[in-house]
Amino acid sequence: MNFQQLLNSSVFTFPSHAVSAEYGSLVRSAEINAKHKSSDWLSLLIGFRYINLQESLTIRQDVYFSHTVDTTNNLFGGQVGMDAFLWSRGRARLDGWAKGGLYGNSAQSNYAFGFPAIPNANIDASTSRGQLAFAGDLGVAASYSLTDHIALRAGYQLLWIDGVALASDQFNVSVPPNSNGPVINSTSGVFYHGALLGLEASW
Repeated sequence: MNFQQLLNSSVFTFPSHAVSAEYGSLVRSAEINAKHKSSDWLSLLIGFRYINLQESLTIRQDVYFSHTVDTTNNLFGGQVGMDAFLWSRGRARLDGWAKGGLYGNSAQSNYAFGFPAIPNANIDASTSRGQLAFAGDLGVAASYSLTDHIALRAGYQLLWIDGVALASDQFNVSVPPNSNGPVINSTSGVFYHGALLGLEASW
């Protein structure tokens, strides 16, 4: 039984059993920018940024089935933006920033279908595609200078990424005619926000 037949023609009913689900999402980012100070309070920037977004979703009923989808997005591209000086007093200061850019996204999904009740019915499949993506980054942070070069920094950040493959969107996959596997959905968007805390070094 091939992948298309199993997805499109097999119907299963299960007695009442508990079903568990696990979801994980991880984002990493690295960037390098050149800045131009246009006024006493505003600096313009242009640079390069890399963003890695990984997700995993598993839905499992131990007796009858398990379904796991892992997605990986690698975004490479340029960005423009600004840093704004908002306020200062003594060793304390408040800054904000806004950045946005277009990226080429190499998106991949890995699928694992398990059916313990059906011999030889397990399926592993993967698919990938290139996708144009966008990322926007907004934030505000307060810093306090501990020394001339080291400052304690705390704030709040918002990150929006559009044009990525999310694990939750891969379950409703389709199998086109004359295809041996599913098609990846890499047109979704994700929004992250939260507090930040760290040390800043400057020379």
